[in-house]
Amino acid sequence: MTRVNFMTSLITHTEKNKSCYLKLFSMHRKFCLSMNFLHPRNINMKETKKENNKEEIDDNNVLSTMIRNGNVNNLNIKDYLSIINPQYNEICPKKYLRKVNKTLDLSYLVTEKDGKNFVNLIIDDLSKNMTFVAEANPGTGELTKNLLKAGIRNVYVYEPNECFFPVLYKLQDKYPNRLEIRKGNILQMSKLYFMDMQDNKQRINEILKDVPYTSWEDKSCMQVIGTTTDSVFLKHLIWSVVFRTSFMSRGRTSFYLAIKPSVWNILNYPQKKARMHFFYIMYQTLFDCKDLGNVKRLSYIPWPKHLLKQNSKNNDNTFLNVVKIEPKPYLLNNELKPSQIISYWYFVKYHLKSTSQRIIPELEKWIPGCGIRLIEKNYNIFTRFVDLTPLEFLKLYKDFTSWPEYESSLFLSSACSYIQIVNRNIGSGDVLNLRNENISNK
Repeated sequence: MTRVNFMTSLITHTEKNKSCYLKLFSMHRKFCLSMNFLHPRNINMKETKKENNKEEIDDNNVLSTMIRNGNVNNLNIKDYLSIINPQYNEICPKKYLRKVNKTLDLSYLVTEKDGKNFVNLIIDDLSKNMTFVAEANPGTGELTKNLLKAGIRNVYVYEPNECFFPVLYKLQDKYPNRLEIRKGNILQMSKLYFMDMQDNKQRINEILKDVPYTSWEDKSCMQVIGTTTDSVFLKHLIWSVVFRTSFMSRGRTSFYLAIKPSVWNILNYPQKKARMHFFYIMYQTLFDCKDLGNVKRLSYIPWPKHLLKQNSKNNDNTFLNVVKIEPKPYLLNNELKPSQIISYWYFVKYHLKSTSQRIIPELEKWIPGCGIRLIEKNYNIFTRFVDLTPLEFLKLYKDFTSWPEYESSLFLSSACSYIQIVNRNIGSGDVLNLRNENISNK
């Protein structure tokens, strides 16, 4: 068989026929690509770029090469797990073994390496208070075993899928009297809360069994560790603090969570969208939030589609932030009275329905003529609620509630009506403990 010299043919025909030149050039390039000579990932322009793109997965050279070359989007989760953690392919529900567009009910950490990294990030802070350490959705226990190795005396794991129980039982045998296994998804407390209200069962109390009752100013009564990519959970935390239900029914609960960078940004930085700015205002007012580090997104299943696709605005597909979120212990004493917290929540929620809502026109609806007072405090007719910082929002609320017309204003009637609607939608009237709540601060 005669060997074809593409480059010689290319030079010979270039001057005669440009179309032939292009055709031969294309043939030559395809040939080289097929032999992996000209693959862009094999051309390292700078050594620093090579180091930055490198993913440290030591379990298998082939897999490591695929990830380093940016081929993860073509990587099958099952192939990845067969090297990293084969037992997941055998026992894990199939819905977690594929790439998904939408957020599922939970995520599983599948690498012991990032389980160790996660624990290293939180252990110094966690060791200060280990009243009731709860891990959400442990799966095969990659995080659990590292918590136990780090010296956590007792770990309560909440796992909704019983297929993982045999693996967890083996871990329980290895660490006798230190690991308790419970069935359930503790990060779906909002769903359990709603279900309890519908059928009057005690799912929440069962989840919180053995969690001690503490005063709000004391150390947290529970320390929850896990991963969530669901904003519903973070919304439920606001609800829990405001109405002292669910996680906060026995005192303050602290959380060590792996969350998406985009979600972390919403909780900590001003937002252009009103609904997102509501999260920012409430979290900065009600919670202490601390970024402890990050772990690889690749270590959690299911994967989102286009796992390593870069986004200029965030890094959701490359890593997760490991953060601590804890309700402020002295919020009620220093900033808000207990009888004000519900009305403050409604004040923020109502006035952040739209980015176009302006302070003076909106508050004039509640208390006619109050615009002059607001102008004296350097607000103008164009100042919007979405322009306010958390401290400015709180100060505006405290000014608003200090006016003599406040207690007879339409604002309180609106707030009470909204709360009654919420009660009816959830179930029995006392579930939010609002029937006797004096939100008017009389």
